[in-house]
Amino acid sequence: MPTAGLRHNHDFLLLAVVRTVSKLGTQVTAVAMPLLVLAMTGSATDAGLVAFAEGVALVLVLLPAGLLADRRDRRIIILVCDAGALLAAVAVAALALTGDAPVLVIAILAAASAALGAALQPAAAAATRAVVAPRDLRAATVFNETRNGMVYLAGPPLGGLLFGLNPALPFLVDAASYAVALVGVVLLRGPLGRGRAETGDSLPRQAVAGVRFLWRQPPLRYTLVGGAVMNFAFAGVLLAILVVPVRNGASGLSAGSIVACVGLGAVIGSLVASWLTARIPTRWLILAVIWSCALLVAAMAGTDDGYVLGALAGTCALLVPAANVSMLTLQALLTPDHLQGRANAATSFLALVVSPFGPALAGLLLDHTPTRAVFLVFAAILLVLAVASTAGRAVRAVPDLRHVGEPEPAVPDPQPV
Repeated sequence: MPTAGLRHNHDFLLLAVVRTVSKLGTQVTAVAMPLLVLAMTGSATDAGLVAFAEGVALVLVLLPAGLLADRRDRRIIILVCDAGALLAAVAVAALALTGDAPVLVIAILAAASAALGAALQPAAAAATRAVVAPRDLRAATVFNETRNGMVYLAGPPLGGLLFGLNPALPFLVDAASYAVALVGVVLLRGPLGRGRAETGDSLPRQAVAGVRFLWRQPPLRYTLVGGAVMNFAFAGVLLAILVVPVRNGASGLSAGSIVACVGLGAVIGSLVASWLTARIPTRWLILAVIWSCALLVAAMAGTDDGYVLGALAGTCALLVPAANVSMLTLQALLTPDHLQGRANAATSFLALVVSPFGPALAGLLLDHTPTRAVFLVFAAILLVLAVASTAGRAVRAVPDLRHVGEPEPAVPDPQPV
């Protein structure tokens, strides 16, 4: 729940509503998009390639988007991105109505929507930091994690249900969510922060300033590299737990409900995230996430029941919000204001840089190997990460945040960024 300060913060509450509606629309189409590709081509490889295109577009845009968020009016950035995403959603809905669209065209539109979402993300994250006092930042992060979990819980089954009624409906709902978001952003009262132009460095060096800043923080460097491997594996697993039940005859609603099990795990995890981060050493939380996911993904190889797969994936998600709260709170508090946009973009970039290859690999494996091989491959990757993390020194550098209220901000690099 929001603290008293957040409950009376008009702009935070309105921004939270805006992003919740927008994220719900995104999650509705996250299930509908692979269902659309499977309905048109029947190929898991094609579904994986569309997901790959989305992931690559997102990663390529993140760093320039972070620079943009630190140099331009963040409200304008959010408005432009929401408007563009609205148009992309309408275009996909029109293609869905035809029932026979080239996969390449769908991939291009999906990539465009993902790129716009990536361009919006650093500005939205920095805007939240601009409207929230430092003392409320941890509570705001927990609130957003809970919100994300609720959206992940509600979006997939809604997307599957709407797709079953008409393949165009999920994308029209997504378009409507962007329209609501546009109105909400216009109604925000205060400034969302406006970046300043910097001199002394080229634009490419300024764009990667967030990566350089985070890479100089050993705890963040370790958690981001580990997170990248986790995201790669989990992106592939998520496609697999959607494709397997569909091939076994599950309806769109059933497939969406199976994916929603991940959201249920995230909701439960977010509700106890604050309690966990206050009582369990941070490094033990991180190791618990890695080991539990490795073992649970390995267990998926023993079943082809969609709901069992969903339950195992949802259990994976239980501890993830607590680890996210620790990392994101530390990152936000350590980052100087003029780097907020780029640091947020760099966090997402480093965490997601290899994740597009997860669905691509999963799609190929699903079309050419037994189903259990998909889960065994990703489980092996996670087990290697778990063993390396446990035996290595990097995890010991992660500070224990149980008793950290507000860490002192890191001293900015005296050189221009």
